Amino acid sequence: MIRRCLYVGQLSQHVFSTRTFTSTIAQWKDSRDSGSQQKLLDSLSRLSSLLSSPAHDTNEVQGFVRKKLNHRDAYTSSRDIVFQRILTLLVQHRSWDVGVPVYERMEAEGLRVPENLKACFKVAKWLRSTSPAQKRRLRAALRRMFAKPSFQEMQLSNLIDSFDWSSCAAQGTELARMFIKGKGKDYVPSIVVVNKLVNLQIRAGDLVGAFESLRELRLDNAEGTLLRPFVSVITRMSDTGISDKTSLEGVMNLMQERNIGADTSVFNVLISREIKLGTFWIYPRVLSYYEVLRNLHAATGIGPDAYTFQHLCTTMGRFFQPRRKGWVPGKDLFTPRHLFRDMVAIHFNTEESKTSSIDMIELYKDQKLLNSMLLMFLTLGDYVGALLSLRGFTKFGIPVDAKTFKHVVEHLARKIYHGKQYWMPAFLGELDVDMSLMDPRMLTLILTSMKRGRRGLGRYVVPTLDMISGKREVPSSARLDLIPLEEALLRAVYTKKRKLVEDADEAIKLQILEAKTLMFPKVPTKNYQCGPRRPRRSLLVVSGLVRCPWKDVDAVFRLAFSVVGTYLQRPILAIIDLQDQ
Repeated sequence: MIRRCLYVGQLSQHVFSTRTFTSTIAQWKDSRDSGSQQKLLDSLSRLSSLLSSPAHDTNEVQGFVRKKLNHRDAYTSSRDIVFQRILTLLVQHRSWDVGVPVYERMEAEGLRVPENLKACFKVAKWLRSTSPAQKRRLRAALRRMFAKPSFQEMQLSNLIDSFDWSSCAAQGTELARMFIKGKGKDYVPSIVVVNKLVNLQIRAGDLVGAFESLRELRLDNAEGTLLRPFVSVITRMSDTGISDKTSLEGVMNLMQERNIGADTSVFNVLISREIKLGTFWIYPRVLSYYEVLRNLHAATGIGPDAYTFQHLCTTMGRFFQPRRKGWVPGKDLFTPRHLFRDMVAIHFNTEESKTSSIDMIELYKDQKLLNSMLLMFLTLGDYVGALLSLRGFTKFGIPVDAKTFKHVVEHLARKIYHGKQYWMPAFLGELDVDMSLMDPRMLTLILTSMKRGRRGLGRYVVPTLDMISGKREVPSSARLDLIPLEEALLRAVYTKKRKLVEDADEAIKLQILEAKTLMFPKVPTKNYQCGPRRPRRSLLVVSGLVRCPWKDVDAVFRLAFSVVGTYLQRPILAIIDLQDQ
């Protein structure tokens, strides 16, 4: 008993000797003491971690928020800042089940709620409410809020972006129309507002309403953005259309009435729309769109971009058959090699053949484009075209990646499986082993054969089977070699030709020189490699990392590091001059 009293006395002395109950209350009410409040705000990083977890428990988040709001450090004259910080985090993670009670508590305590947060939670309550009377009250409140001059279009755009409208796009359409109507008859919505409205209508499946919105609403004259809603409508439009009003001709005629000229994005979406149909007869229409766009480039500067050539690679890889007549309107046959020539002359053509820095986003797009070109030539069995398409990686200073090896290795595996008499001796030797199509053992053997240097240059750096299958990342320090791919495709050219002609060497030389003349016009081209053709290892300036399209930022640096070694590889093809004349 005595020990217990002594223990309680010591504990009481330790806890309350430096802070009395009165001083604690004074600290809660003292507006000048912001240290405890800042500590509370800093501790909200735990809330951000909870919300970022894909499997977070709503009850756990609610308990954490309730604990923070009931904490003594939250009872200051700046208590509304704590609420606002919590509400902002909840809005960013779209945690409306937790946020609505916090918002209601904030209103009950009479704290100031910013207009943007107030709009978000009124919309959240409106979407989740099942009471017709409450829905009417919330609609009226939103109309009054939208009618205020302080509520601008940018706030509406942020409000719409704060919600996932996949299951309630009709309510999103109603919200956008409430804003437009609330601004009065003289209000002319900007292209941003119209684009939001049209996208919501399309998501709701109302193509007729989207078309009528384009027809009824007047647009401002924002340059460079007028085509966005029209492109959205064409993208979602089916082949026949829901009715005559939503036909492709109707949209194009409306663009003509509004004096809105087409640009590359319109032609890209038209080409993409044809490809999605997936029928044989779309091929001439795709080439017709491309021909118009190519002619526009010569006259106006509006021409094909990386996405255009990407679409054409997909189309020609699936439908190009040179032996069939009547493919392309006109006399001349447009081949994949002509497409590659246009890509070099239009997309890679620039007055500056060397760049002082690397735009990683553009480099990623061009790397993907060259891989698509390579896959197209392999699919069509044009190994000379595939061999020369690899020259693009060297010419434009773009490193090869695991996908480049994947295209070549998987294609060779198919040829070996279906043509063992010719293809297996050329690549794997005489093997008395039965392997299935895409057998991991066969793929591993092909990759292993690529590692061995055939001209006394040692062993090459090639990816593993797990790397080309996407199970593992290529290490950032590894620079994949281009030479094994060139050797493999050269062997494929010889393997295919020796079945047809006896003097294969001369025929192959002539064919490669003719293809090179066609596919690489003499124009200045951009080059992502900084410095001379064979640079030393130096610091690489990387730009354009602000809006990175990769979820894994390390992919940017892996790509950047691999650029350094692109020109450290010596060309090994004796029959083809890979250096610029």
